[in-house]
Amino acid sequence: MLAFTGYTTDPETGERLPPIGTLLDVRGLDALVEGGILEQTNWSGYPLTYVGPAQAIAEWLEQLPPHLFRVRGVGAERTQEHPQGIRLVDGEEAQRLAVEGLRGLDPERRIQVDL
Repeated sequence: MLAFTGYTTDPETGERLPPIGTLLDVRGLDALVEGGILEQTNWSGYPLTYVGPAQAIAEWLEQLPPHLFRVRGVGAERTQEHPQGIRLVDGEEAQRLAVEGLRGLDPERRIQVDL
């Protein structure tokens, strides 16, 4: 199954920003590029790279159906239930965490998304 693991960085400094997680589909990105909201900087191969405002990326993620987000591990307190300090979250929570992470940035901040 093809999937896209999304990372965000500052396009100028390379600073790592909140992760997106793994998506089963990236529908809607082409329309954002065609509308001039995002710039696609890598047109073939891996990764697919887009640059645009954090708010636009957050809004795109928010409108995706939660079933497109794969289960992912997130940091957790070490307990008997989570001895490695990692817990698994479902697609709905993975989506919420990705959107919240990007909403914590300046909405106009230009970020790079690698998928």
